[in-house]
Amino acid sequence: MRKVLFVCTGNTCRSPMAAVVLQDKVKAECLTNEIYVSSAGLAAVPGSPAADNACAAVASLGLSLGSHKATALSMNMIEAADLVFTMTRQHRDAILRALPTAGRKVFTLTEYVEAAEEEITDPYGGDLSSYHNCLLLLKKNIDKAWPMIRALV
Repeated sequence: MRKVLFVCTGNTCRSPMAAVVLQDKVKAECLTNEIYVSSAGLAAVPGSPAADNACAAVASLGLSLGSHKATALSMNMIEAADLVFTMTRQHRDAILRALPTAGRKVFTLTEYVEAAEEEITDPYGGDLSSYHNCLLLLKKNIDKAWPMIRALV
Protein backbone atom coordinates (compact mmCIF):
# COMPACT_ATOMS: atom_id res chain seq x y z
CA MET A 1 0.00 0.00 0.00
CA ARG A 2 1.27 3.47 -0.92
CA LYS A 3 0.94 6.19 1.72
CA VAL A 4 0.42 9.88 0.97
CA LEU A 5 0.74 12.35 3.84
CA PHE A 6 -0.33 16.01 3.75
CA VAL A 7 1.30 18.36 6.26
CA CYS A 8 0.42 21.90 7.35
CA THR A 9 0.74 23.80 10.62
CA GLY A 10 -2.23 22.93 12.84
CA ASN A 11 -3.88 20.10 10.87
CA THR A 12 -7.26 21.79 11.09
CA CYS A 13 -7.50 23.49 7.67
CA ARG A 14 -5.23 22.89 4.69
CA SER A 15 -3.89 19.38 5.18
CA PRO A 16 -7.23 17.81 6.18
CA MET A 17 -8.95 19.54 3.24
CA ALA A 18 -6.24 18.22 0.90
CA ALA A 19 -6.50 14.73 2.39
CA VAL A 20 -10.27 14.53 1.97
CA VAL A 21 -10.00 15.71 -1.67
CA LEU A 22 -7.40 13.03 -2.46
CA GLN A 23 -9.32 10.39 -0.51
CA ASP A 24 -12.34 11.15 -2.69
CA LYS A 25 -10.26 10.50 -5.84
CA VAL A 26 -8.87 7.28 -4.36
CA LYS A 27 -12.36 6.08 -3.47
CA ALA A 28 -13.78 7.06 -6.88
CA GLU A 29 -11.19 4.86 -8.60
CA CYS A 30 -11.62 1.97 -6.12
CA LEU A 31 -8.01 2.28 -4.92
CA THR A 32 -8.64 2.32 -1.17
CA ASN A 33 -6.60 -0.87 -0.78
CA GLU A 34 -3.68 0.61 -2.73
CA ILE A 35 -3.45 4.24 -1.56
CA TYR A 36 -3.74 5.42 2.04
CA VAL A 37 -4.13 9.17 2.60
CA SER A 38 -3.52 10.96 5.90
CA SER A 39 -2.69 14.39 7.27
CA ALA A 40 -0.79 15.91 10.18
CA GLY A 41 0.44 19.23 11.48
CA LEU A 42 3.82 20.51 12.59
CA ALA A 43 2.17 22.35 15.51
CA ALA A 44 -1.09 20.43 15.82
CA VAL A 45 -3.01 20.13 19.05
CA PRO A 46 -3.94 16.44 18.91
CA GLY A 47 -7.66 15.81 18.81
CA SER A 48 -8.67 19.28 17.64
CA PRO A 49 -11.52 19.22 15.13
CA ALA A 50 -11.28 20.67 11.65
CA ALA A 51 -12.04 24.39 11.48
CA ASP A 52 -15.72 25.15 10.93
CA ASN A 53 -15.01 26.97 7.67
CA ALA A 54 -12.86 24.06 6.43
CA CYS A 55 -15.83 21.76 7.08
CA ALA A 56 -18.16 24.15 5.23
CA ALA A 57 -15.77 24.50 2.29
CA VAL A 58 -15.37 20.75 1.73
CA ALA A 59 -19.12 20.29 2.17
CA SER A 60 -19.54 22.43 -0.96
CA LEU A 61 -17.84 19.55 -2.82
CA GLY A 62 -20.02 16.94 -1.12
CA LEU A 63 -17.19 15.91 1.22
CA SER A 64 -16.95 15.84 5.02
CA LEU A 65 -14.38 16.59 7.71
CA GLY A 66 -16.85 15.81 10.49
CA SER A 67 -14.78 13.01 11.97
CA HIS A 68 -11.38 14.71 11.55
CA LYS A 69 -9.16 14.98 14.60
CA ALA A 70 -5.85 16.84 14.37
CA THR A 71 -2.70 14.75 14.50
CA ALA A 72 0.79 15.95 15.40
CA LEU A 73 3.40 15.06 12.80
CA SER A 74 5.89 12.41 13.89
CA MET A 75 9.10 11.20 12.32
CA ASN A 76 7.53 7.73 12.05
CA MET A 77 4.76 9.17 9.88
CA ILE A 78 7.30 10.72 7.52
CA GLU A 79 9.38 7.55 7.35
CA ALA A 80 6.28 5.43 6.62
CA ALA A 81 4.99 7.71 3.86
CA ASP A 82 5.81 7.28 0.19
CA LEU A 83 4.98 10.93 -0.53
CA VAL A 84 4.78 13.87 1.87
CA PHE A 85 3.11 17.02 0.58
CA THR A 86 3.54 20.23 2.53
CA MET A 87 1.64 23.46 2.04
CA THR A 88 4.66 25.78 2.16
CA ARG A 89 8.42 25.71 1.69
CA GLN A 90 8.73 26.48 5.40
CA HIS A 91 6.88 23.25 6.26
CA ARG A 92 9.02 21.27 3.80
CA ASP A 93 12.25 22.75 5.12
CA ALA A 94 11.30 22.04 8.75
CA ILE A 95 10.70 18.39 7.90
CA LEU A 96 13.96 18.10 5.98
CA ARG A 97 15.93 19.68 8.83
CA ALA A 98 14.50 17.06 11.18
CA LEU A 99 14.85 14.17 8.73
CA PRO A 100 17.29 15.00 5.89
CA THR A 101 17.05 11.48 4.44
CA ALA A 102 13.41 12.14 3.47
CA GLY A 103 14.41 14.59 0.75
CA ARG A 104 13.37 12.42 -2.16
CA LYS A 105 9.76 12.12 -0.97
CA VAL A 106 8.99 15.49 0.67
CA PHE A 107 7.66 18.26 -1.58
CA THR A 108 5.43 21.27 -1.36
CA LEU A 109 2.26 20.26 -3.16
CA THR A 110 2.78 22.98 -5.73
CA GLU A 111 6.43 22.14 -6.49
CA TYR A 112 5.40 18.53 -7.10
CA VAL A 113 3.21 19.74 -9.96
CA GLU A 114 5.80 22.31 -11.08
CA ALA A 115 4.06 25.41 -9.76
CA ALA A 116 7.09 26.01 -7.54
CA GLU A 117 6.54 29.66 -6.70
CA GLU A 118 3.00 29.22 -5.49
CA GLU A 119 2.26 28.20 -1.92
CA ILE A 120 -0.95 27.17 -0.20
CA THR A 121 -1.45 30.00 2.29
CA ASP A 122 -3.21 29.41 5.58
CA PRO A 123 -6.88 30.46 5.64
CA TYR A 124 -7.03 30.01 9.43
CA GLY A 125 -9.17 32.74 10.97
CA GLY A 126 -10.42 33.90 7.59
CA ASP A 127 -13.93 33.94 6.24
CA LEU A 128 -15.56 31.12 4.32
CA SER A 129 -14.45 32.66 1.03
CA SER A 130 -10.77 32.38 2.02
CA TYR A 131 -11.27 28.70 2.91
CA HIS A 132 -13.11 28.05 -0.32
CA ASN A 133 -10.31 29.72 -2.34
CA CYS A 134 -7.74 27.61 -0.47
CA LEU A 135 -9.74 24.46 -1.18
CA LEU A 136 -9.96 25.29 -4.90
CA LEU A 137 -6.18 25.78 -5.02
CA LEU A 138 -5.65 22.47 -3.22
CA LYS A 139 -8.04 20.70 -5.58
CA LYS A 140 -6.37 22.19 -8.66
CA ASN A 141 -2.95 20.98 -7.54
CA ILE A 142 -4.19 17.57 -6.41
CA ASP A 143 -5.88 17.11 -9.79
CA LYS A 144 -2.52 17.84 -11.45
CA ALA A 145 -0.67 15.49 -9.08
CA TRP A 146 -3.20 12.66 -9.39
CA PRO A 147 -1.68 10.94 -12.47
CA MET A 148 1.72 10.79 -10.72
CA ILE A 149 0.20 9.57 -7.46
CA ARG A 150 -1.89 6.99 -9.30
CA ALA A 151 1.22 5.74 -11.11
CA LEU A 152 2.72 4.72 -7.74
CA VAL A 153 0.35 1.73 -7.50
